[in-house]
Amino acid sequence: MKYIIYLTIVLLILSGCSRHSIVRFNTKEDLVGYYIKSVNSKDIELLKKAYHPQLLKMITDDNADFFNDFFAKELSRSIPSDSDVSYQAVGDSNDAGLGNLIFMFKDAFDYPIAPTLVCEIDYNESEYSSVTKFLYLSDTRDGWFLVFGIPKQQTLVQYRDAKNQKDKGKSGMVK
Repeated sequence: MKYIIYLTIVLLILSGCSRHSIVRFNTKEDLVGYYIKSVNSKDIELLKKAYHPQLLKMITDDNADFFNDFFAKELSRSIPSDSDVSYQAVGDSNDAGLGNLIFMFKDAFDYPIAPTLVCEIDYNESEYSSVTKFLYLSDTRDGWFLVFGIPKQQTLVQYRDAKNQKDKGKSGMVK
């Protein structure tokens, strides 16, 4: 009897220690709708659930600063729910070369999960400015997910150098 109680306690403890619960997106529309809601709610944990779990597992101490900035930038915007959303298959002749951007940056990023669609979200920020946001989506056996590249070491060095230069420029500004 003690063995069963101990086993139950261990299983309860382990179930409480699990990482993010995976959200299943059955359609690309569900995924993009969830993305927009999570961005607008400014909730990083919700936003991360839209990204493929394999990508999230590849965030390490070495590249965490890159992804912290990436997610912060995602949350810095507000996307109207009535935005125009369109999709193009990666490599489709109508995708205006957006699918090929992945291949152009193959020396800078690794893609653990290949994107299958490019999503374009268009909206007006004001009367005078508009925004086009591009997302890469992948249709996997576990459902739809957002995907992004994992920066290679040289990319991280360049990213940090650029960030340092930007920070130096801000600190040198006269108020």
